Amino acid sequence: MLKIFAHRGFVGNCDQQNYIKQNSLASLKNAYDSGFRAIEFDIWFCNSQLILAHDQPQLDDYKNLAHFSDFLIYGNELDYWLDFKNLDESNANKALELVKLQIDSAKINLEQIFFAPYCTDYNLSKKLFDKFKNIFGSGISMVAILDDQKQIPQLLDFIKENNIKFISAYHNLINYDLLQKFKGVEFLAWTVNETPILENLAKIGVKYFASDNCLDKITIDKIAITI
Repeated sequence: MLKIFAHRGFVGNCDQQNYIKQNSLASLKNAYDSGFRAIEFDIWFCNSQLILAHDQPQLDDYKNLAHFSDFLIYGNELDYWLDFKNLDESNANKALELVKLQIDSAKINLEQIFFAPYCTDYNLSKKLFDKFKNIFGSGISMVAILDDQKQIPQLLDFIKENNIKFISAYHNLINYDLLQKFKGVEFLAWTVNETPILENLAKIGVKYFASDNCLDKITIDKIAITI
């Protein structure tokens, strides 16, 4: 089954008068109202807070930005793809304890969450993944990152050594040969905004997509039937 994650919420075709900001509560609600049942968003751990933004937020912006807990209002009606932007060895334990506290408070099933620390230093990724598993348990869905073809050899070793089952990858990097190299691993493709690209990736086995577009269920079902 294909799953389309609203990329940083759903902005849609809004004009200046009806502007919706990415990673905002408005973009979350717009995604839900538009039929998305999965959401992708960016998380920064700043000043002991979990703040949503694509770029590193400034202190003056904190009060105007959505927080992680804001994006859990739909509970288990959504699946979650969590891109953690600035985790490192010094802040990960504190950040993840707060993430767990808020997930537990919202009663979100861990099976519905993809944990994706955005890190292509795979030595650091290994340390971060261990911290996630220590806090959430070994059964969670940890996601490695691929955003450059040069990373593939090292990523192959990282995947095998750590039994990683998911990779978040820039969609232009994904092809049949790549999937053959990573057999048994599921890819989360970003950011796929054209139906033919989504259809071609689905045909070679990709099931998870981040998109800025809202594909209706009929289109998704039609693509699923052809693969």
